Amino acid sequence: MYPSTLSEISERLGLEWLGDRAIGFVDGWPILGEARGQAVIFTVNTPIKANSAMNRRLTQCLKPYKAGPAWNQNVLKLLFNARTTDEKPVDELVRLSLGVLREGGLAPNDVCPVCRRAGCDMAILSGGMFRLAHGSCIQSQADQTMKDSEANLSRGSYLLGLIGAFLGMVVGTLPSLLTIISMEMVYSLAMALIPICSYYGYKLFRGKMNSAALVISIVMTVVGVLLIQWELVGYYVVKEYDMNLGLAVRFVLDTMRLPEAWGSILADSWKDFGMAALGVWASWNIISRTGKKDAQDWKLSLQYARPYNPDESKQNTL
Repeated sequence: MYPSTLSEISERLGLEWLGDRAIGFVDGWPILGEARGQAVIFTVNTPIKANSAMNRRLTQCLKPYKAGPAWNQNVLKLLFNARTTDEKPVDELVRLSLGVLREGGLAPNDVCPVCRRAGCDMAILSGGMFRLAHGSCIQSQADQTMKDSEANLSRGSYLLGLIGAFLGMVVGTLPSLLTIISMEMVYSLAMALIPICSYYGYKLFRGKMNSAALVISIVMTVVGVLLIQWELVGYYVVKEYDMNLGLAVRFVLDTMRLPEAWGSILADSWKDFGMAALGVWASWNIISRTGKKDAQDWKLSLQYARPYNPDESKQNTL
């Protein structure tokens, strides 16, 4: 990693250390600092999406020091690692980068993530960023999310959730099915859609948003892999024997009654199950979310919220 640790860099920038990351304001910009392996990353929420001209200016600014920006949508990450030279301390490079943004006419992204309006009065931890928001919106969202979570746990239905998860799973198998048919390959990213679609189907049909959502999403992923195999049987029957859809469905249902057919399906599915496992891993942060976890996240946003004064931010640009 760069000779200075994240805690040392954060201290020089005046950031608040939270154990494994740091938050605060640097020259009026809300900023989040994280250490990831051999890299130190500072994240800024910009008012514009990735801008090629501004990105070139930032790249030119940081290139002599073997550091660089990574800009995706409104999220700008300043990356420093073991290759970064020590000609300038990282804190100076961060200020230098923020200065380039200022010179380009940019200011902190003053759009609340809840109401989408300007006039923010605090910064919060949200979406992997330390970003501006309205304190009243965040408090309201935290209260409402807790109420919704409690209502869901008392009124939600496992049965309706299971039906929704099944329907979502069927939809989620289609991209994988089309990929296999058109490219004769299985992709874990396409397989990741099966647990995700199952999860949102469960949620849409008002299933209880507790650990059951995760368990059912995983079970439906297993069912989805088997469903894909039987969908392929139906597809090839239609293609090879010119059957109509009704006859193909009847053929598949009759074949599903044969134990030897299931043995063949399971033997041919082991690679797909491996890809599905990768898909579950890739989608874990989504399908493991519960109503209680959502409420806790909003509470955490309030806990780490810090007042923001736009006038002070303007003074920092002088």
